[in-house]
Amino acid sequence: GSIVQKSDDSYHMYVSEIICKEDPDVRKRCGLNNWETHSRIAQATSSNIEGPYRRLGSKPVLLHPEHHNPSIHVSPKTGDWHLFTISGPTGPIERMISSDEGNTWGNPKTVSPRQNPGPLLKGDGSTYLFYRADGLDIPHPTCSNEGIAVQHCPSDDEPCNPPKDMLIFGHTGEDPSIFVDHRGYYHMLFNALPYKCVPKFEQGGHAWSIDGINWSTPRIGAFDTTIQFTDGS
Repeated sequence: GSIVQKSDDSYHMYVSEIICKEDPDVRKRCGLNNWETHSRIAQATSSNIEGPYRRLGSKPVLLHPEHHNPSIHVSPKTGDWHLFTISGPTGPIERMISSDEGNTWGNPKTVSPRQNPGPLLKGDGSTYLFYRADGLDIPHPTCSNEGIAVQHCPSDDEPCNPPKDMLIFGHTGEDPSIFVDHRGYYHMLFNALPYKCVPKFEQGGHAWSIDGINWSTPRIGAFDTTIQFTDGS
């Protein structure tokens, strides 16, 4: 899921849910093996960023199958909400924009043929779109051939470029998430042990940058696959 805070201090989470039946009253879970065909984007809310989150009203589903990998961001230029998703198992990446904090949305627009978006919205209205690139020649030693690349989107209405994958560091990875700290430094958290890499317990990667363009060598094991449930287990 991906979370944004509304002006009324409530928190809104956009999640991928894998479901077999579209009828919300007769929901049947499919399991992860069906994510490529049964993923849709739903919305949940909470008064606390840590939850618990509950599905929004009677119509929580925002995008029907096939949509996956939601990433929600607020434009520092306009205040609009930008929701990035992939509209198929391997892309393309689409962007939807809401000017009223998620009450209504514009139509999805394809911005990149790639997948697994990690956007960074800039103050000038442009976007750095980090994403998973496949079939790469990653420097050895490596355990898989995915990597994190970046495109530049000049505005909301223009496609991202260049079409050629521009790797940001020589380590395999996918699912980037980027944020800027209080000093203005850029940080990226990502899956550093994707696909063919085993074991996967300490798969959390962390890289950092002063300008968002030149990135450090990732630190592997920044987090692991442990999940803490609300009941304390």
